[in-house]
Amino acid sequence: MNDTALSRRKEDHLDLVDRRTAPVTVAAGWEYIRFRTLRIAELDRT
Repeated sequence: MNDTALSRRKEDHLDLVDRRTAPVTVAAGWEYIRFRTLRIAELDRT
């Protein structure tokens, strides 16, 4: 395989990978997680 063909294959591969990866703007979902605090005084001691 000559250098030109090898370079083209590499460019084709990188183009394919770029199309398959998720865009940077996709959120992981962490903004929907909320932690609820529970104070000791709120525990049922019966």
